[in-house]
Amino acid sequence: MVPRLNYLVFILDKVKSAFDDFVSAELIDAFPDMWFEYNNIPLKWDVPIGVQFDTYVGLKNQMSGELPW
Repeated sequence: MVPRLNYLVFILDKVKSAFDDFVSAELIDAFPDMWFEYNNIPLKWDVPIGVQFDTYVGLKNQMSGELPW
């Protein structure tokens, strides 16, 4: 859980460390190769997380309890 005003670039270390156990040793430090996507749509690094959530999920899915990430 991160603040809606946060950007993906600021949580990259936390996300990376959560998945380190599932990545091969030679790829653990491959930050330039990391990206985030939702339904095969790459998420933008320069748009706050809350704005992207609202844009791609929308109010209808939020009310149904479906979360994208």
